[in-house]
Amino acid sequence: KVTHTYQRYNPKVSYGIITSDLIKVSYISDNGSKLGDLCLCGAGEKAIIWKPRTSQMVCSFARDTGSSPISCLKVSETSNLDPRVAIGYVDGLVNLVNIKTGDIEAHFRAGRSRVTSMDLQNDLLISAADSEINVFDIVSGSGTRMKGHHGIITKIKILPVRKILISSAQDSFIKFWDLKTQHCFATLTGHPGPVWDFSLAHHDEILVSGTNDQNLRVWR
Repeated sequence: KVTHTYQRYNPKVSYGIITSDLIKVSYISDNGSKLGDLCLCGAGEKAIIWKPRTSQMVCSFARDTGSSPISCLKVSETSNLDPRVAIGYVDGLVNLVNIKTGDIEAHFRAGRSRVTSMDLQNDLLISAADSEINVFDIVSGSGTRMKGHHGIITKIKILPVRKILISSAQDSFIKFWDLKTQHCFATLTGHPGPVWDFSLAHHDEILVSGTNDQNLRVWR
């Protein structure tokens, strides 16, 4: 009996990907640019900016070290600096990229597993991985961690005027954090299961949360 040894084939590269189905498409409004309005997509291991009107790819961003699929994207909303995009990866790394120059301005590890949510306001980049929240100051390059959840964090949102962070997680809780003291000062309970998402309304005075059941909960 003759046995044959066959070479094991592994995927090396992917191509032709427009966007990944698990990552939300982000809208970029750049009125000061000749390119006009754009959209940002996560496509495998790359972040791609498209021009919707012409279906043209404007540029793409990829990691300079290692390779890992993108798990989360966040575009800066209001800033005195150039527009930026925060790119979170499945392996827990985060890159901060200047959209105009394409330069990676900062990179750090948010956790041991995938980055699940990020928010980027002015000079503050906050990311969530595992059950921890990573607060990164873009100007100083310093970072701290906030712990309190006991499940994977599903969403985070910065309220820049009040210096408050809101987070939801699979532990069924929504927490409010003081970004000055970096401590949790309030927790919303009463969800029967994981809190998958929340949204703010009426000048951030009302919070609407969604969990496993068919109900939306409104908090004031």
